[in-house]
Amino acid sequence: MSDDYLLKVEDLTISLDVDNASFSIVEGVNLTIKAGRVFALVGESGSGKTIVSLSILRLLGKGVSITGGKILFKDDQAQTIDIVKLNSKGKPIQAIRAAQIGMIFQEPMSSFSPVHTIGNQIEEVIHLHLDLDKKQARQKCIEMLGKVGIVNPERAIDQYPFEFSGGMRQRAMIARAMICNPKLLIADEPTTALDVTIQAQILKLMKDLQNELNMANLFISHNIGVIAQIADDVAIMYMGKIVEQGPVRDILRNPRHPYTKGLLRAIPHLADIGRSRRLEPIAGSVPNLYERPNGCPFAARCSEFIENICDRDFPKSTEIATDHTVFCHHVERDQNQQNLVVNI
Repeated sequence: MSDDYLLKVEDLTISLDVDNASFSIVEGVNLTIKAGRVFALVGESGSGKTIVSLSILRLLGKGVSITGGKILFKDDQAQTIDIVKLNSKGKPIQAIRAAQIGMIFQEPMSSFSPVHTIGNQIEEVIHLHLDLDKKQARQKCIEMLGKVGIVNPERAIDQYPFEFSGGMRQRAMIARAMICNPKLLIADEPTTALDVTIQAQILKLMKDLQNELNMANLFISHNIGVIAQIADDVAIMYMGKIVEQGPVRDILRNPRHPYTKGLLRAIPHLADIGRSRRLEPIAGSVPNLYERPNGCPFAARCSEFIENICDRDFPKSTEIATDHTVFCHHVERDQNQQNLVVNI
C-alpha cells in the first residue's frame, strides 16, 4: 500500500437502519486524497457524496453507521489513525475536527447560530484547539475574516449572521473552517446557494487559499462543470458506489462510464450559444434506495446496457490509464477484446 496520501478511504460501507432492517447507502468506496491536491466527489443528489464526507469526521446521524472499511488519516504527528475505530464522541476525534480536518457545509445560514456574533462562533473554534488568550483569538479572527475577503473585518466580527449576505456568510464559514489551518478541508456543495458571480469568487478564494497553505481539499458537488475549475482528481458516484475516478483532465477528456458521459453531455457550453444544440438529460431516474438493483446500479438508465451481464454483477475495476479506473461491463469487455488483439 502506497504511503503517498493524507487520507485514504478503503472499502468503506455505510448502512442505514430503518424498521429493524439495514440498507447499504454507501458500498465499497475507495479513494485517496494527497496533500496539496483537490479531490472531488461528483454525483446526483442521493448518490452518497455527503454521507462519505460526514463519515470522515464521524458526524453521521442517528441510524446511520459505518459497517465496513477503513478511513486512514495522517495526523499532525505523522501517525496514521483509522478514524473508523474512534469513538464518534470521544476526545481523539474531537481533536481532529476543525483542528486538522475542517468542513464547510452546504447552507451557511443554518450552520451559524443566529443569536451569536460571527466572531463569537469563530473564536469558539480557536479556544477549543489553539492556546490563545481572548485578545489574541479576536485578532486572529479578524485577520482570517480579512483573508477570506470580508470588507472591514474589524466591524464584521461583531455582526450577526443575518447581517451578512449569502456570499459573506459563505466566506465567514470558510474562515471558521480554516481558522486552525487544517491539513484537509471538506467543502460540501459550498457554492450551490450562490449566484454565478459570487460562486466564481468563492471558488477562486478556495483555490487561492488551498495553494497558499498547501492544504488538501475534498470538494463535494453535483456540478461537474464546477469541478473542472477547481479539482485535480475526481470520483464519480452513483447510488453509493464509485463508478469512475482519476485525474480530472483524464475524466473530462476521456470519460468512459456512461454515467460520466451523461453528466458531461448535460453541461451547457458557451460555444453552444446561438446554436440549436440542446442539453441532453440522463434518461430515467435514480432507483429507490430500498430497491437497489442487482448488478450495475446504472444499468436501467444506460444506453450501453448489456442484457444478462450489466443486470447480474457489479463490474470489476478496469484501468484505462494511470490512476484512471472505471467500473463498467461494457468498458471491461472492450478492454479485454483490445488486449486479446494485442496478444495475438
